[in-house]
Amino acid sequence: MPPVDGRLIKASTFSSNKWGWLAGSAPDTFVLRTSVGRQGDQQVLDREDAELVAGSLADLREAAGITALPYAGTVTRWRAGLPQYPVGHLDRIERIERLAAGLPGLALCGAAHQGVGIPACIASARRAADLVRGALEAEGRMGA
Repeated sequence: MPPVDGRLIKASTFSSNKWGWLAGSAPDTFVLRTSVGRQGDQQVLDREDAELVAGSLADLREAAGITALPYAGTVTRWRAGLPQYPVGHLDRIERIERLAAGLPGLALCGAAHQGVGIPACIASARRAADLVRGALEAEGRMGA
């Protein structure tokens, strides 16, 4: 959710859709996670748990039409837990990766580079592993 929408939540994830093992055994249940707090707006994390849950539910109802009520919930605060990319970040990363490409066997990956989500980090790690493998194969230090 972009900040201009004025919502408490910045994102939501249907965790049980991404990871089936999280799905409950009861019919019509799902695990949903919301994220709140943006760079420069960390004071929202000082709100009471109940206020954060109520605000998340209101945003989900208004933005996505979700009217389900939770039968359980947990609030976890990860202050400054994710990188906040400044404007120009991807250009900077591209420049750094071009420089790193001049050093065979060196590859960069992780949440600080091209995405903070698990899928982005896995893709980043795979690209890095492929680059390192390619460099090792080119040196004859690894079988094809």
